[in-house]
Amino acid sequence: MSLEIPLFYIILSDRDEWAVEAEWPDGTLERASTFKDHSAATGWVATQSEAWLYARQIQRISIELKEVAKAFEAPQTNESPGS
Repeated sequence: MSLEIPLFYIILSDRDEWAVEAEWPDGTLERASTFKDHSAATGWVATQSEAWLYARQIQRISIELKEVAKAFEAPQTNESPGS
């Protein structure tokens, strides 16, 4: 599994709120965080965006592992029809 890397954009989302949005390779946009000023948003991209990516990847792996665990918990029958 490779780590997909988005492009980060800093946008003015409201009169007094800046947002960091991640654009994924498939074109999907995701709001990563919001800030009260532009410099805080740029600081987050420079210092925290990599940690955000890793945390997001761990969350995705956790969800996938839970799905696999559910598949093993489902009752499996080895009887053929009509027996």
